[in-house]
Amino acid sequence: MKSLTICLPDLVFDRATSEAQQKGIELSSLCSGILADNLLTHFTLPRQLSLPVGAPIVQPPPPKPIPAAPAATPPPTARTFNVAEHFKAFPNGSIRFAQAFVDEALKFPSVEVFQTSRGIGFKPNFVFIEYLMSRGGKAGIGVSFYGEPHRHETPPEILGKGIPSYSRAKIYSEADLQAILPHIRQSYELKFGRLK
Repeated sequence: MKSLTICLPDLVFDRATSEAQQKGIELSSLCSGILADNLLTHFTLPRQLSLPVGAPIVQPPPPKPIPAAPAATPPPTARTFNVAEHFKAFPNGSIRFAQAFVDEALKFPSVEVFQTSRGIGFKPNFVFIEYLMSRGGKAGIGVSFYGEPHRHETPPEILGKGIPSYSRAKIYSEADLQAILPHIRQSYELKFGRLK
């Protein structure tokens, strides 16, 4: 068996952790099982792994039913979000930057917002706030955008490569925020098509 390291967005990590805890298994085992099941169920085997012509086909025993686990409750979503209410005791600058980011993302059709363990998610997922900074009273936010930096028009220097298919930025100032806000729309349009 081979080993693989993967990066997961906070929201996916939180849901996978919750599911693993409910099932009483390790997170890595759950993720490995989901990935293996998906790849073995939805993809055909390469020709060199197929059985030779005339080889006997042995039917595996039928799978044993697995008791249904209680469904993980998705986080509640909304069309409005007060960052200060959800992130008490965070620096005012972090809250202000996050609120401006949330307000901009909610301008687009059918977008809803919810709190994650360290940040703020949006449904559908085209941007997210990975975290609000709080250590040492330093203000700022870490954000991710759909579309790698080269797919964005006039990307600012603070927009760098993120998880696959995403860009990320750290916002420490009002200038950073103003440079980044237009990329929320660009991410939406990259993922869902141009707005009229």
